[in-house]
Amino acid sequence: MDARRRRRIAARVAGVVVAAGIVLAGSYVLLGTGGHDATGDGNAATQGDKTAAAGSGVASTTVARVEDTPGLDPELAVIAVPLGTQTVTPEVSGKLIGAQGGTPVQLGPRGKPGMTLDPFGSRATMLTTDGQKLVYHFWRHLREFPTEAPGDPVVAEGTPLFTPTIRALDLATGEDSVLVSGARSFALRADGMFAYAEGVEPDYRYDMPYLQRIVVRKGLDGPPQVWTTKEDRYTVLQWARGSLFVHREPVGGEPELLVLDGPGKVRPVLPHGEQFICTSSDGSRILTWTGGAGTPDPLVLHLVEWQGGKHVSSLTLDGLHDPSTGELDPGIAITDGSWEGDRVVVSLNVGGLALLSAKGDELALEKVVTFSYPQADLSSVADVELSGSGNQVFAVTWEGPDVDTQDHTAVLTYDLAGGECSRWISPGARALVCLVSNPSRPR
Repeated sequence: MDARRRRRIAARVAGVVVAAGIVLAGSYVLLGTGGHDATGDGNAATQGDKTAAAGSGVASTTVARVEDTPGLDPELAVIAVPLGTQTVTPEVSGKLIGAQGGTPVQLGPRGKPGMTLDPFGSRATMLTTDGQKLVYHFWRHLREFPTEAPGDPVVAEGTPLFTPTIRALDLATGEDSVLVSGARSFALRADGMFAYAEGVEPDYRYDMPYLQRIVVRKGLDGPPQVWTTKEDRYTVLQWARGSLFVHREPVGGEPELLVLDGPGKVRPVLPHGEQFICTSSDGSRILTWTGGAGTPDPLVLHLVEWQGGKHVSSLTLDGLHDPSTGELDPGIAITDGSWEGDRVVVSLNVGGLALLSAKGDELALEKVVTFSYPQADLSSVADVELSGSGNQVFAVTWEGPDVDTQDHTAVLTYDLAGGECSRWISPGARALVCLVSNPSRPR
């Protein structure tokens, strides 16, 4: 692939440009093979007895035209975080747009600099089940993050840079208050259970690991109860039925997905190297992946009954095949995913969506959608969400005036039946937009 087509893409992580991306040109084809996984011991085994390839049974669509819309889809709410010259400005908080059809609401405490994102990349914000409160991150900005450039001031190890907090905005009264100070990443369950990662120390300090413990409350204001048995680097992902999914990245160790069933009840749920994507509507199954970009192996999606660790089926995305050259590029990775009913959508670092069917014990590739309208940055579909009906896909993508410039994000609404695609851009200043959504299941 032409070197001009390779560059870095910006992810949801605030203020950081991460992950190598590939810009597609021409009619690339996503190839996939799938089969049942006969193992139940947590070791995925792919059988290539079923083949699904764009052009041979799998539809491949390129969206070359979008219709601009002045308002968000009624089902959506977002936060829009102002962008500086190149990245998120850590001193400026974002706005809530679209919740209950109201006017934009400024987030964060007045007069205090900070950002309404989690720089570690966890979900930025979500509504409570009753839709009455918005729970969100606010990282209080204490001092500039050191650049370590020649001539710049030297910052000592352990210097406080940010104070992470979790806040709640009452949409009826407008009251914006602190739920937890010195905490980040959270999950809300349908019955009101509130989980978060609380720092051992309240401040994030320069060049030091931010160690945390997992805390659970009954309701936003309930008494806190520690569920983990040791302090470590955690990210709360979501609830699945009565259990909590947490990502652990131990200092000097391998990352892993943990399930917390209660205080002190902590267990790993996946083999090392297998990564979590999303959860089924009833919370009984999860979608995971292995291989892909940065590994010698093709990317494999796995359908897993997580409570018993059984791998039910798998689907191999062999890579991108360019018919004009005959070359296969295996460097693909998953950036996000969403599951409603029997339908799953995953976003790819190579600039598109893979639509999957998860009926029964089958996992099959149904359709591939690539966004290729003039302003689109073809390597950076980030947040992705299926509508409640499963008939629409909402996706956040970067845009720019040319192939090498990322200027702002847009929200795309793609209709799976008709193929129409609309685009919404936050009014006013350039912004990074994040979807307001709650991944915990069941709802």
